[in-house]
Order: sequence, then structure tokens, then C-alpha cells
Amino acid sequence: MRGNYNHQIKLFFLTVIFILAVVFLNSANYLKPIKNIFYYFLRYPQNFIAEISFKTGRFFGFIFEIKNLYRDKVNFTNENNLLISQLSALKEVNRENEMLRKILNLPLARKYSLVDAEIIGRDAYNPDFVLINRGSESGLISGAGVIDASGFLLGEVVEVNGYNSKIRTITDISSSVNSLDQDSRVAGIVRGDLAEGLIFDLVPQNKIVGVNDIIISSESENISDLPIARVVSVERYPEKPFLKIKLSPLADLKNTEKVFVIIPHQN
Repeated sequence: MRGNYNHQIKLFFLTVIFILAVVFLNSANYLKPIKNIFYYFLRYPQNFIAEISFKTGRFFGFIFEIKNLYRDKVNFTNENNLLISQLSALKEVNRENEMLRKILNLPLARKYSLVDAEIIGRDAYNPDFVLINRGSESGLISGAGVIDASGFLLGEVVEVNGYNSKIRTITDISSSVNSLDQDSRVAGIVRGDLAEGLIFDLVPQNKIVGVNDIIISSESENISDLPIARVVSVERYPEKPFLKIKLSPLADLKNTEKVFVIIPHQN
């Protein structure tokens, strides 16, 4: 037991002596050559570790930068989509307001009640028949005239249900509207034609109808004096009783989305 204690005392004094010697030699620069050799061999692993640390730092920095860029891209995309949605909604509101402003300024709006409706479908077998989202609950009746936002005649209601109705457009071959040439007051019938699309029919050969004349509706309680079409061509055949007059509809029948149904005021 005592021998072990003496050994510890010796080890302690040797350690103190070694430390003092190192301090003395270091202060006297006797250890400088050894330190230089040590630093010389140590610089390679230090440089290697420093380079690895630098590259690792750059790699993780690049990863974080990509993550931040992705987050910014997602935020930008969401904000952009929101702005597009808001702009689209604003355009639709402005478009509808402009349409209503135009229709309210028409003399027709002072004579009749106009029920606005949207085209929600077309007949798969006959595109000249369209479906709108208004019906008897909105006061629609069969035979009511239908116009676009410019007041051009588009067709008439032929079938009414509770919340939707079917419209026959003026280009359908079963459609016919009593009409007048607005300039010459020549009477005829505007009807759909399988070959020509739309014609001004039953106009005698001795009558005068000019190209670009406007044809309007006549003699109808619900749709009189409405612009229907423009004259495209007039052909005369002496051997036939009537002129061949081809028309172009004023209403954009293919692209119209919103229409107005004419409802007579109740007395």
C-alpha cells in the first residue's frame, strides 16, 4: 500500500518537472524546431479538413438556397394565381356591367321587361337550338323573343321548363320571322336556309333591296323593330317570282354567352 503511494508521489513530481521543463524550453524557443516540424506535417490534414469543411458548407448552403428558392417560387406562384383569379373576376364583372349598361340604354328596355340569361348548352343534334338557365320561375314564356347585349334578334323561346328554357335561333330551318328592309320598307320573311344559312325570303322581283341594308323584325308583339341581319347579296332571276337575298346575322350566334329574353309588361 505504501509502495503504491510512493509511486504516485514520484509520478506527480515527474509530471510537474516535465511541465516546468516544457514551459522553460518553450519560453527559451528551444522547442521551436520541434513545433515547426509538427506544424509542417500537421498543415496537410488541416488544409484537407478546412477544404472539406468549406465545400461541405457551400453544399449545404446551396441546398438551403434551393429550398428558399423553391419556397419563394411556391409563394410567387400562389400570389400570381390569386392575382389572375381576381383580375379574371374583375374583368367578368366589368364585362357584365358594360353589357347591362348597353342593354338598359336600348329603347327596348323601356318597352319590355328583359330577363338576362346565360347559354348553358347546345343541342347535340342541332346547334341552332341552345339551352339557357332561365325558365318559368323567371317569367319566361314560349314565343318570347331573345336578343343579345346589342339588341340584335337572336331567336325565340320554344320550350320552357322551371329553371331552364330552349331557344331556337334565327338560323334554324324551322325559324321564320316577319321582317322589313329598314330602308326601303320592303316586307319579307327572314328564315333559316340549309344551303345559305339565313335568307330574306318572299320578296318579289320588282322590289328594291340593297346590299348592306339592315333587315328588322315586324308585326310581332314581342319582337318587332329588332335588327336581325345585314344583306350580303341580292340575285334576280326573271323566271322566278322572288329575289334570292342572302343575309348575315347581326348577332354573334356562335360566341354569344349571355342573352336577354323579352317579356311584355303585364297590364
